[in-house]
Amino acid sequence: MRDTGDDWLLALPLRNLARFAARRGDLARATVLLRESLTRLQDPAERWYLSRCFEELAAVAAAEDDYRRSARMLGVAEALREAIGAPVLPHYRADYEGIVAAGRRRLGETAFVAAWDEGRRLPLAAAMAEVLTGEPGAGAGRGDRSGLTRREREVLRLLAAGHTDRESAAILCISPRTVERHVTNILNKLRLPSRLAAVVYAAHHGLA
Repeated sequence: MRDTGDDWLLALPLRNLARFAARRGDLARATVLLRESLTRLQDPAERWYLSRCFEELAAVAAAEDDYRRSARMLGVAEALREAIGAPVLPHYRADYEGIVAAGRRRLGETAFVAAWDEGRRLPLAAAMAEVLTGEPGAGAGRGDRSGLTRREREVLRLLAAGHTDRESAAILCISPRTVERHVTNILNKLRLPSRLAAVVYAAHHGLA
């Protein structure tokens, strides 16, 4: 997949390799692979693939005994899945339920639910930045010196929240084609390679 340059297809084997690395106990390698898998996905509308990455990150956090972070990642994943009506697939269900049960047991119900809800409310941009930097709230509020227009900032905020072009168009009362043109302008102005890169930019500069 690296040779063909197909980033979308590359994201899947990276995630699977991360899963195997975590099972071997190589949690640092698993984290590196999952971060790359996230960045290889080009569009925040890829909610299903994004949710799987966050579920695997939750598993890694649990293996590191960081159950609060694990619950946050589960909350992010759930919000992404709910947005498209996607369930946890049957062959992941046992592992998923095991992580949830361990988190409830180690944190207690109140703390577990609170952390989960934090993740559910976390904008995708902030969740991405947290994963890529390892710091909750990383970069927020650095200020925007991008030169984006007001409308472009509105489109970027909606993109960072995980909205499709069609959804953003409905919210802003413009056409999907106009949204697409704004996104292209945003990527060109910021010299970014993908929509997900724009999402991370938004988090780092307080625009999410």
